[in-house]
Amino acid sequence: MTMPPPPTGPVQTLADTVADTACALADAVIDGWPPGRGGALDALDGLDALLGALGHLDADAARLLAPAVIAATRLRHHLDPRDADDDQADVVTTPPAVVPAARTAAGAVRTTSRRRGLGRLSA
Repeated sequence: MTMPPPPTGPVQTLADTVADTACALADAVIDGWPPGRGGALDALDGLDALLGALGHLDADAARLLAPAVIAATRLRHHLDPRDADDDQADVVTTPPAVVPAARTAAGAVRTTSRRRGLGRLSA
């Protein structure tokens, strides 16, 4: 049985970089996060971006990832209640039909990370 050639292109290159970086982060915190949990909110920003990107695979992927979006939002609130503003409250209380990045209080989908430009997170 022959295997198909490995995927190539910019998406594959970026996905490989993300996987390598996530593994490096996991290795760096194996003995615990630094005092003040430095970098945890930045890691959550990256996770938000990844969940948004993976949610674009198809409707089933978005549905399956919805609990992870909710968990990430709850973890953000746990780490820094001031950072988990009410524009994400609907993500916590209502599992979305698709994976949203975040929603504003008015319900509009935010299209970029609020902390920095980590990618487009539109649903």
